[in-house]
Amino acid sequence: MDLSIIIVSWNTCGMLRDCLASIRSSRSSMEIEVFVVDNDSCDGSREMVQKDFPEVHLINSGGNLGFGKANNLAIPKAEAPYILLLNPDTIVNHKALDKMHAFLNDHPETGVVSCKIYDETDRVAELPLQMEKTPFRRFFLEIFFSTGSAGVIKKIFPSHNPHESGYVRNLYGPCLMIRKRVLDEVGYFDEQFFMYAEDIDLSQRIYKKGWQLYYMSEVDIIHLGGQASDAAPKEFSIVTMCDSISKLMHKNYGVKGEVIYKLGVFISSILRVAVLLFLTGIDYATGRRKQLKYQYSWHKHVIMLRWSLTFFKK
Repeated sequence: MDLSIIIVSWNTCGMLRDCLASIRSSRSSMEIEVFVVDNDSCDGSREMVQKDFPEVHLINSGGNLGFGKANNLAIPKAEAPYILLLNPDTIVNHKALDKMHAFLNDHPETGVVSCKIYDETDRVAELPLQMEKTPFRRFFLEIFFSTGSAGVIKKIFPSHNPHESGYVRNLYGPCLMIRKRVLDEVGYFDEQFFMYAEDIDLSQRIYKKGWQLYYMSEVDIIHLGGQASDAAPKEFSIVTMCDSISKLMHKNYGVKGEVIYKLGVFISSILRVAVLLFLTGIDYATGRRKQLKYQYSWHKHVIMLRWSLTFFKK
């Protein structure tokens, strides 16, 4: 066996079908096994896999376990020396698997490799900042990072151009190819993270053990913009992300790190809600009341503000 692919799915039947079809069509001479860990979907996902992809090893987790815990069910069953952790809302392009597999074969010092990610609009996903996000750095980013300030932030902190290949410190995303030996050495996903942050946590543990992390810009897949989590309520996704980052801060820096992060969320939410109120007031004053351009940001930051307040009430 050359490569084991693990896909965690929850109510993503149509996207999962396309993902598995792309894997089937992209195969070359490699011997590949595919595991689908289904988090107890109710949309016919398991039936579709059994009918259309009988070669796939299907695991029903019995409940919505989240990303990391569900992956951990399949990792011990993988027989190949390399494991590809793949999101169900992805399309694997031709030769992508072969090139990533070949790179790991040729570079024994590299523990994990990822690739360029395109969304459905052909936009390339940015890489995480290439540094350890200490509590004070996280505090700074919570307050100052935005779409408009991203360019300036990348000049202040180490970053990596997604159009260039090279060794990096942090990887996240829907496509990670990892040596099974590395996972056995550093441990599998930390199951305290239901969703989000588990990939950053794993990257940090791999990096600190002395393994190299590599980003391949000449290899790409298509990622349909987080649609695998669209079945969950938006509030759930926002709160889960905040919870996961908070747990990551606590894991690495203790209570102090957790408090600093949550204080950053509180202050940034207050500031952004105030700005949105001001901009909304201008819209009303100028007669543009039907515009809803701030609705998503308003909803997001009000949820984050409520989340931070529940912490300070403890």
